[in-house]
Amino acid sequence: MISILYALIYLCEGYIFFYYTNHIFTRRKKGLLVSASCIVCGYLMNYLISFQNNTLLNVILFLTVNALLIYLLYQTGPVSAIFHSLLLCILMGGSELIILNTVLKLAFDFQPDQIDPYHLVMLTILSKLFYFLLTYLVVQLFPGDRKYSGNRKQRALILIVIPLFSFFLIITFMFISQTTRLTGSLNYLVSCCCLLLLIMNLFIFWYYENNLKRDINFANLQLQIQYEKDMTAYNKRVIEQYENHRIIIHDIKKHLISISLLNQKQDYEAIDRYLSNLLQSADLQENLQVSDQPFLNSLLLRYKQECTKQKISFFTDIRSGVISFLNESDLTSLLCNLLDNAMEAACDIPGAFIELRIEKRENTNITLIVLVNSSRINPLLPDNSLLRSHKEPSLFHGLGMKSVRRVLDKYHGDITYHYDTSNNTFHTVLCVMEND
Repeated sequence: MISILYALIYLCEGYIFFYYTNHIFTRRKKGLLVSASCIVCGYLMNYLISFQNNTLLNVILFLTVNALLIYLLYQTGPVSAIFHSLLLCILMGGSELIILNTVLKLAFDFQPDQIDPYHLVMLTILSKLFYFLLTYLVVQLFPGDRKYSGNRKQRALILIVIPLFSFFLIITFMFISQTTRLTGSLNYLVSCCCLLLLIMNLFIFWYYENNLKRDINFANLQLQIQYEKDMTAYNKRVIEQYENHRIIIHDIKKHLISISLLNQKQDYEAIDRYLSNLLQSADLQENLQVSDQPFLNSLLLRYKQECTKQKISFFTDIRSGVISFLNESDLTSLLCNLLDNAMEAACDIPGAFIELRIEKRENTNITLIVLVNSSRINPLLPDNSLLRSHKEPSLFHGLGMKSVRRVLDKYHGDITYHYDTSNNTFHTVLCVMEND
């Protein structure tokens, strides 16, 4: 029966490892089930080897298993994997020494070699709870895109109160078990209660962070939707401005007559004010005519202006009548997210450029969207998946491409990409189909 308790304790230790690494690193594309299975197998191996009662062997295996799991399951190098494996080993050993020397010597009057099996189980559970508390604090201190910030971090630290209460309860159980002669069954039940306290702590932390992650994702999604709505409204406003621009050009003859009349009166100050107001009018601002679709023109105008500011050449080749089947919201989601990523990759590169081509295949309902942009580094992982964006705020990490895929799914489309090392350019190719 004691062996079953220790097996469960080792599984809890495996979860603590998963909790730590999942917050410090980015998991490879292996799936949660595969990662969990590997961790369970690794820690069950640690459990089986522990029957040898060889401390040095246990430490070496702990370091080796953790380093291999980190290297194989997460996007990191061997040096980092070894470092974090050593750190976990130090936290584990430190928690056991602190519990053994503090709790055992100060609160109880017996030596380590005189501990009965049930007290040893409770002591082990106490050390694992302290080990989890230490790893939790280390996670809060480590930088990274998953790190809590502001109020979230403060609220997360409040959770420490729960393990502290659990410490008190387990120590109380140990004191009762020592001062009262309990039967073997009662000792086993008390040990089970201590183990349940450990599991409950792990569950509470998991539940809290799972809800927090869900709330953050929901808030980010709402921000992304609002961003796309604002972009759509902005592009519509640019269309209106373009129409006003055409009207004022049409009325230029009337303006010239007015200026001529003021000139005849030699009212030069009035002429200066008239010209200043006319030139500063929003109706005379820059416009872009790259396609036969006014909304697409207004959408690309903002990116052309931004590229000009960042000294990025912006080229377009958009054939007549293409992507007219995309509504304004979908067009915004598709092109804005792609162009945002392209501008992020191309900024601060001498001679950088962005090229957008949109064409329709003959005798088909398939439209190709090809985006080529300068990029210093290859943003693709070995498994051909994109790296995370580095743009701020971090709230929008990953949401842009999810929005793109949502539009592609709606129009039965697909996306491929590759990096050309010969000229340091990143190529994105999308195909969308017009729904019948």
